Amino acid sequence: MGTELTEEQKIHYLTVALGDRCPFCGCTDIESIYDGPITTQDWEVIMDIRCPDCKAKWRDIYTLSDVEDIEEEDSHDNA
Repeated sequence: MGTELTEEQKIHYLTVALGDRCPFCGCTDIESIYDGPITTQDWEVIMDIRCPDCKAKWRDIYTLSDVEDIEEEDSHDNA
């Protein structure tokens, strides 16, 4: 699709829609375009997304924001 995201659409997508709606038409049925391993570049994870309604495609860019321990559940055998 030849349409470019405006700054207003980007801000709305990131802060209001929280990445759950198409930034062009508002459709909630967006999906990732997965063609193999997740792409990483310069400490970012890049995921291509498409909208089945308006056929728009865009790229979500994720950055590492935190890290935490995984708490193990107690595993007691009662046998």
